[in-house]
Amino acid sequence: MDGIARPWRLACLVAGTAVVTGALCPPVHRLAEAALSVHMIQHLALVLVAAPFLAAGRPATTIISALPRTARRRVSRAFAGIPARRHITSALRH
Repeated sequence: MDGIARPWRLACLVAGTAVVTGALCPPVHRLAEAALSVHMIQHLALVLVAAPFLAAGRPATTIISALPRTARRRVSRAFAGIPARRHITSALRH
């Protein structure tokens, strides 16, 4: 899919971002400061829900694939100049 992120990856990225936003929004944050149980629910939401969604969404590759072709080429050229690019590439693909 040239220039378009896979829909399910994009959905995972959006869902993970929504969970993080919801868990850390000011009303929930105020409740978490007042009640330990709400604070622990925040932890569970971030660790058990948001983290897997964000990992499945592959933020770096999803965002890069959403860029226009010329911007993707510039990012590729800049990335190719990094000496440790093999290690970084393998980490981004897993």
